[in-house]
Amino acid sequence: MRRPMNAFMLWSKTWRKKIAKDHPDVFNADVSKMLGKIWKEQPPDEKQVYINESRRLREEHKSRHPEFRYASQPVKTREQLMERIFTEQGLDLQDIDPSTFDWNCMRDQVLCREAQQRDMRQSAARLPKIVGTGHDKTNPSPPPPGSRQTS
Repeated sequence: MRRPMNAFMLWSKTWRKKIAKDHPDVFNADVSKMLGKIWKEQPPDEKQVYINESRRLREEHKSRHPEFRYASQPVKTREQLMERIFTEQGLDLQDIDPSTFDWNCMRDQVLCREAQQRDMRQSAARLPKIVGTGHDKTNPSPPPPGSRQTS
């Protein structure tokens, strides 16, 4: 469950679209930096609108989900990530020379593989379920129209 947005996030939700439209060649990280600078320069009365909305959303969230407690996700260290990768691949981390090993390449490969697996799971979930089509399992082609199947 997501936390309610703070004032800056509410404000940036609108402004991000405007900046991205005006500067289509700018990376999202740079857009975020621009938003931070613009937000700091906003007059207090303009910020107050978003602060009030943020408070309203927070109270609404509390009333709908009184049991909710935010707990941040633990950050995986390089060592934890590498240990998991090597274990999955049946390798021993002690056999690797850290001075010659390309950690970034390995991390990128793992993150890419995880993204591909996630995409495959999502795609599979969207596929229609084929149940009881009446086709003979040994014959992949469907029976001709109007013919009867015998069991």
